[in-house]
Amino acid sequence: MGRVAGELMHVAFPKGIYHKEFITPIIPGGYAAVGAAAFSGAVTHTISVSVIVFEMTGQITHIIPIMIAVLIANAIASLLQPSLYDSIILIKKLPYLPDLLPSSSGIYSVYVEDFMVRDVKFIWNNMSYHELKAVLKENRNLRSFPLVDNPANMILLGSIQRLELIKIIEKHIGRERRLQVVAQWQKEAQERAKEESEKRRKEEKLRRP
Repeated sequence: MGRVAGELMHVAFPKGIYHKEFITPIIPGGYAAVGAAAFSGAVTHTISVSVIVFEMTGQITHIIPIMIAVLIANAIASLLQPSLYDSIILIKKLPYLPDLLPSSSGIYSVYVEDFMVRDVKFIWNNMSYHELKAVLKENRNLRSFPLVDNPANMILLGSIQRLELIKIIEKHIGRERRLQVVAQWQKEAQERAKEESEKRRKEEKLRRP
């Protein structure tokens, strides 16, 4: 649209616009840049589009018309519909921060202690397997647990996912780990039996005349 307006102005004023002793030539490309900046500003609801246009064109000759066009387009588009980014967020149903409420709203009188969870389920460093198993079994709906130093000082060290805890437990005392321990015990028992048999053989050899 900007290019069309520029071409029409160039046809209407082929030699430019006369103002006193000065002649201002009609440059259709300038109208195209102004139209593109206004369209982009209206779609995105941002003013920084004008700066991007200046950087792309490499000149600031049309800074005043571009800024005016972007401001007007942004103001009109803000009254009619949300920006492109807000529309994508609404279509995809992504979480986003809502608009700030006015200072007269009663929501500002609500404190964190009014809705916070006080009975927090947590785990600590020197926790036994029996205690950890009980916490996991009693809180199946929790996906993560806060990790503290100890129940006395409750210094938060971080958090760990429920699935990660289960993987760690399976790694240390799971079926595969138990089979490995049993195999290790059997191997050690066989080695001890072999050592004892060799020891008895040596003793028998020494007893023979």
